[in-house]
Amino acid sequence: MVEQGKLGVLMVDRSTEFAPVKDADAASSEEPLPDTPAFARRMLLAESTKWLSAIEADGNGLSIKPSAKGNIEVSYLVSYAGEDLHWLKRLHKKRPLGGAGGYLDHEGEY
Repeated sequence: MVEQGKLGVLMVDRSTEFAPVKDADAASSEEPLPDTPAFARRMLLAESTKWLSAIEADGNGLSIKPSAKGNIEVSYLVSYAGEDLHWLKRLHKKRPLGGAGGYLDHEGEY
């Protein structure tokens, strides 16, 4: 624990916790380059996909449209590490989550 006002160093998994944006997106590259907005966006969507797929896999009512898989971002106002997303099962029991993708915010909208 680092006291308030003091400098501290955190060691984190770069693939899930750290996506600096300091370079512009490349115009012609299909694969996003590190440290670009496209790379950070891909990391956020991959993490959200992992969280939503875990809820979907337990087989209790949530389904995600195939066209939306990998294209729904879960706001950190909803969940910081994938916790407490089971309410989605009740909200989306009769219809699949997502159209072509979207943004799941703190109001439960996408």
